[in-house]
Amino acid sequence: MPGQPRRPGFQFLWVLAAIVICVGPVALLLLAALRGVIQHPDWLLLVWPSERRARLLWNSLSLSGSVAVVGMLTGLPAGLAIWRLPTRIKRVLQWLVLIFVPLPPYIHALVWLAAAQGINTVLLSLGLPPISLQGWGGTFWIQWMALLPLAVGITLLALQTVDPATIEVGQLLAPGFSVLGRIVLPSSAPLLLSGTGFLFLLTLIDHSVPGLLGLNTYALDIFAEFSATNQPARAFLLAVPGLVVSLLVLLGVQSGIRRIAQPGAQPGAGSGSQSGNWSRRSILHFPLPGWFLVLEQLAVALVTLQIIVPLATLVGEVGSVDRFKQSLFAARSEINYTLWLSLAAALLCLILGWLTGSGLSQSRRQSAVVWWLVTLPLAVPAPLIGIALIMAINHPPWSLVYASAAMPVLAAVSRFLPFATILMAAQINRTDPLLLDAAQIACANPIRRLVKIQLPLLAPGFLAAAILIFSLTLSELGATLLVIPPGRATLTLRIYNYLHYGASAEVAGLGLMLVGVLVLAFLLLVLGYSLWLRLRRVE
Repeated sequence: MPGQPRRPGFQFLWVLAAIVICVGPVALLLLAALRGVIQHPDWLLLVWPSERRARLLWNSLSLSGSVAVVGMLTGLPAGLAIWRLPTRIKRVLQWLVLIFVPLPPYIHALVWLAAAQGINTVLLSLGLPPISLQGWGGTFWIQWMALLPLAVGITLLALQTVDPATIEVGQLLAPGFSVLGRIVLPSSAPLLLSGTGFLFLLTLIDHSVPGLLGLNTYALDIFAEFSATNQPARAFLLAVPGLVVSLLVLLGVQSGIRRIAQPGAQPGAGSGSQSGNWSRRSILHFPLPGWFLVLEQLAVALVTLQIIVPLATLVGEVGSVDRFKQSLFAARSEINYTLWLSLAAALLCLILGWLTGSGLSQSRRQSAVVWWLVTLPLAVPAPLIGIALIMAINHPPWSLVYASAAMPVLAAVSRFLPFATILMAAQINRTDPLLLDAAQIACANPIRRLVKIQLPLLAPGFLAAAILIFSLTLSELGATLLVIPPGRATLTLRIYNYLHYGASAEVAGLGLMLVGVLVLAFLLLVLGYSLWLRLRRVE
């Protein structure tokens, strides 16, 4: 396959390295927990939730399940509406929605809390009771809004796997709504279900929004336990019930993850120009009942609201260009530090993800166990990864590493390497192997072949993985909060700390700057991919 080292042993070593990076934190904590239970048998009681922690677990599970189900039920009609639009409009809306996918939930908390203050001012003037975004309800709303762009993106990805020819045949046999229920949804169901599980995991392992809104959850309790006792074993034992649930959900979404990374043609590609136009016409004239069209319009309006409110609220809170400049100037050291950390993490994940993805793409029958191990960090709360890194590195042989910027970079790599691996495996498997076979004949030098042929073929995967990891590291909080060196702070930590004192103009300015960086990153992705397509056409 393209981009793979030739020797199977080399591939195995990189896959093994990725497994160590991804499984290592949990394995270290498990060993520490076993030693702790041997020395303190009463610690084993931490695994069984007390009445208080049972409530925390219920808060976490009910919140995560509600956000996942409602998020996908909202993202599905919105995605269907975008999917049936003309190609040019569809592409613009797709990128506009996906730009906000990496925007961290605590920024959404900032903007919706500020928006709620403005709405409450109007309500009080009218003699009406104010709305509250505290507790379970407020956390649900903010997490729902934060993950809605991702739900739409997952829906669009799932719909791209539907064969247009089956829609055309379905239109002849059972036109209208039956095509959606009997062809479109069953074909896209594996990815839609996996996407629902993924939204569940993202909500379950996040503690930033519950911490801001006064909702105690399991992920937040892990952080509080370690801060109070400084005992990694106790924190891990406390996390076991929630961790078991998240690992089971991760097992359930594996089919969708492997389906994304499996070999195959590019999603939605037609067999030719004529068949492509024919399939587009069948989608554009896909008839649906009026009530479902109303649901689509409501879902699209909610997605639009989710895009407009963050931008409008942040701009309104900043107030003026001078105040925006002042907030950036005051945080210039954190901004520079965060950008360098994000670049370093993106580069490391890119290299490791490419080599690991090459190893996992060695055959069409990929090991489900290996994929589950490589994607394990997706189900692990960020505080556990930070705690494991502290336990592994905070002793004399590694003192210099522990007190350096390497710690937050390692935390980001440990958390986000699965994303780079999935994207690179998907790009490798979707590259025509005949091109590489021809390259091996035309170019005997392996280095020259790598630089001139293999890397250009894999360029979209490299670009997408680099920008995604950069964006995720830019907004990482849970692990960085624990491993950041003394005297240093990232942009994320500065924003999160100030959020506890209210949505000030400085915090809004930093949030607006973060949105701007994400927009620029995704514009770079769009421009880079467009340039790559043009170069491919020229060739």
